[in-house]
Amino acid sequence: CAFFFGSTSYLRLPALRELELELSFPIEGATPIRLEQDGFLRRFDVAGILWPTGYLLSLCLSVPVQCGIYSDLYHAVKSAQFYPVAVELGAGIGAPAIALAQTLNRMGHIVAPRVIATDKAPSALALAIANSYAASHHHSVDVALLDHFDIAKLKHFKRQYAPDGGFSIVLGSSLQALFDGTEKEDHSLWKILDNLLTESNRHAIAILAHTTETLKECPQSEFERLRVISGNMFGMNTRYGDTSDFEISVFRRRQELFDDINDEL
Repeated sequence: CAFFFGSTSYLRLPALRELELELSFPIEGATPIRLEQDGFLRRFDVAGILWPTGYLLSLCLSVPVQCGIYSDLYHAVKSAQFYPVAVELGAGIGAPAIALAQTLNRMGHIVAPRVIATDKAPSALALAIANSYAASHHHSVDVALLDHFDIAKLKHFKRQYAPDGGFSIVLGSSLQALFDGTEKEDHSLWKILDNLLTESNRHAIAILAHTTETLKECPQSEFERLRVISGNMFGMNTRYGDTSDFEISVFRRRQELFDDINDEL
């Protein structure tokens, strides 16, 4: 079952009966990657399959120039002081983590591991490991068991993998429970980003793929939305040709917070 830019195959996602998918990134000369998923083996386990927002995020990360996020990625990575540089929440089968690892490799970011793929489902992490090996990025992608809603475990994870301050890039997709109600200042998403995104890098970003009616910005939170990328950019219109149901939001800490810190120093 092949998925690639320009085809309507995305309409089949999630492909609940498929045990293997072929994902082609819109890069000249790129070899398609084969992704194992649980499919009908765990039909009601949402972690072990590729969802439309995960597919969209993977495409965007594979071609950041076309997606309009290259500058965001470049500055986040260039200003990174600690490694690994990125973490994916609810990674599932690991497609976005692999896509980002490939892009960081092309950008000359050679420190490994580059990306930590996390999920609370051990079966999903097993798939992420298998898929990173199949894509020859097992040195670039590491995995960790994590329930990101558990702040105590989140802090322990941060101490283990980013003891010097956090990550410069946070990825997430298909996290419906995390993206609803974000207009509230005390929402879990803002607490999670506050814990994971390093405060030592003013260019640290969160790249989150979601359905269009979710993930509202909160003016009272510490995070501002830099840009929104519609799924239309990758031809992911609805089956009736309407505007895409999916989009990507890029967030960072409000820059005035860094200015206030510098003024204090």
